[in-house]
Amino acid sequence: MPQYRYAKMKNVYFIPSVNALILWLENESLIDFLDPNDHRKTIEGYPAPKRAVILANK
Repeated sequence: MPQYRYAKMKNVYFIPSVNALILWLENESLIDFLDPNDHRKTIEGYPAPKRAVILANK
């Protein structure tokens, strides 16, 4: 595992494989991590994450 970053991305230490993502997504989804009484927050009370897809070509 890289010590500080992966592919010049701060706070990214690895990119999961497709199989790892499938296993993760089969068990839980974003809704499982949101406060059931306020979907603007996580179950820990932090602001809910934003979903984004960004495709870039050089």
